[in-house]
Amino acid sequence: MTLKYDLFREVTLNITSSLDMAPAWERTFAVLCRHLPLAGMSFHEFREDLGMLRLYYLVTERGFIHVDKAARISDEAVEFLRLHRKPRLQKIIPCNKENPVGAIHSQLMKDYLPSLPRGHMMNILALGDEILTSMVLLGTEAYCFTEEHLQLMKPLLPVLSLAMANMMQFKMNEEFRHKLGLKNTLLQEEVDILSGSSLVGAAGGLAEVFNNARRLAGNENPVLITGETGTGKELVAELIQRLSSRRQGPFIKVNCGALPDTLMDSELFGVEKGAYTGAFAARPGRFEQADGGTLFLDEVGELSPKAQVRLLRVLQNREVERLGGGRLREVSVRIIAATNSNLENMLQNGSFREDLYYRLNVLRIHVPPLRERKEDIVPLIKHFAAKAAGRSGQAPLQLELSSLERVLSYSWPGNVRELENMVERAVAMNPFASLDISAHLPHDPSWHLSRSQGKTFLEKLIDERVSAILARQGLPAPDSPQGAAPVAAASPGKAGPAGLDEIMASAIESALDVCRGKINGPGGAAELLRLNPSTLRKRMLKMGVSAKKFPRGTARQP
Repeated sequence: MTLKYDLFREVTLNITSSLDMAPAWERTFAVLCRHLPLAGMSFHEFREDLGMLRLYYLVTERGFIHVDKAARISDEAVEFLRLHRKPRLQKIIPCNKENPVGAIHSQLMKDYLPSLPRGHMMNILALGDEILTSMVLLGTEAYCFTEEHLQLMKPLLPVLSLAMANMMQFKMNEEFRHKLGLKNTLLQEEVDILSGSSLVGAAGGLAEVFNNARRLAGNENPVLITGETGTGKELVAELIQRLSSRRQGPFIKVNCGALPDTLMDSELFGVEKGAYTGAFAARPGRFEQADGGTLFLDEVGELSPKAQVRLLRVLQNREVERLGGGRLREVSVRIIAATNSNLENMLQNGSFREDLYYRLNVLRIHVPPLRERKEDIVPLIKHFAAKAAGRSGQAPLQLELSSLERVLSYSWPGNVRELENMVERAVAMNPFASLDISAHLPHDPSWHLSRSQGKTFLEKLIDERVSAILARQGLPAPDSPQGAAPVAAASPGKAGPAGLDEIMASAIESALDVCRGKINGPGGAAELLRLNPSTLRKRMLKMGVSAKKFPRGTARQP
């Protein structure tokens, strides 16, 4: 009686000494070893529905071991465990080699405990009718456990069960707290990223773009960002990078429209020493520089056919080959591409590869033009004005509200980039007055009207040229009551209205005249006509229009 009391007291003190399983069960095992022929103590779970035995923990003289191994068991073993799976049940297995469960149990522990013939004592730990785990005492040899040992352990089962339940709950709480802390850290990082983001309009017109960027945070697939020039596609790409798992990796930007075809391959894929005249040293390309991070291909529609083929190969094989080299180099790069071109139209005319298009167009984000998100104009003006004023060391200017109606009706063909330049100009010209953006808008009303309020500049030019051509041929203007019939009645082979190419050529010449022969950049004909500069040059070449005949100088008002 004294032995049972002393053992109960000593086990209770040690098993409740910590909520951490390792020290608590190590101390308890040391106490039991003084009274029982123990070589180890294991904790396992039986899954009858799967026919599996899972060993979670093992305690030996070496300490507490987290095993977590499972094995499929025979039908005979399943039947044995099913019959002996009852709360607080105790069962002596004289020799593990003579029992179907004991043999599998020993096999799971062979890396930690020699697989010898030994006795096992099963003890089912439970709270009420809920079974927690099966605790098996592993004897030092076969037939080592007796009925006396069984009776010695019986009063200990309630306290061991309660202690095990507390430990399991504590472990679950710790794991949950760790996951919650990790999730909180990730969310805090995301909040820091988003709060520091220069994506003005995330709660307004760019809300959908912003939410899509967040959804792509854990994705590794290529992203295609579409939108007009100046809408902020690069900022969206940077936001996706900062939210992704590659945020610690490099973010390499490539403007495909600024690279000549002759340098495209060497810039993207690298070059070996001696590959061409002037290649005095080997140099990695942008793909190798972006290894482990993200490569941002801006204006991807400007890639040459040869570069498109090599880009497709990299996306398929994740390998690059330097110019002049023969060795393939593995790269882990996520591609974010952006374009203001209509890639679908480019597919039709064969200037963009269909297979590359489908490789890039896995995840797509469209950035709407500024004229379609008017609610962002005022926040953007304030943002750019504060930046401009901060650089010059002056106090922020107050926005002139009376001019907002004209500012909001403007179509902003250059989008956010045009707005920023206009705000910079307004701050520079009015450093000590209120900020009046409308004073810097074009004076021609047709130029600043949005599509919903009037015709675009290009549409107006085409209409004027159509009317002029029809007038030269003695035909009514298209907006007159008699205009439609004669135009439609013109028969093939006879003199009639000019074709669309002539009308377009005339409109392009008018734009070049307004812009003094300037094609690209702010105030250029491409911006005026809302065309990509390379597209405009191709049309000029096709139609025989040259910019050289127009005098250079300051662009006049249209």
